[in-house]
Amino acid sequence: MKLLFDSFDSYLARVKWWDFALLKFCLAAMGFMAGLFVPKEKRRPFFLLASIIFVMTYVPLMAKYISSVKDYISFGHED
Repeated sequence: MKLLFDSFDSYLARVKWWDFALLKFCLAAMGFMAGLFVPKEKRRPFFLLASIIFVMTYVPLMAKYISSVKDYISFGHED
């Protein structure tokens, strides 16, 4: 497992923001495709689960981003 995380850290050091945008679109498309296979009468639990996962991942990501922006501005990089 350590090899997996170390290789991912190495990958993260080389990628740009554009790569992350493509990854997000790819994962969103995969989620849409998976959602098409859920019967209409059983979609509500999957929607609730997806909503919970979204909030649990989006909030920490945005908190870290906002903190990064604040640090960037506080070090005098504002325009």
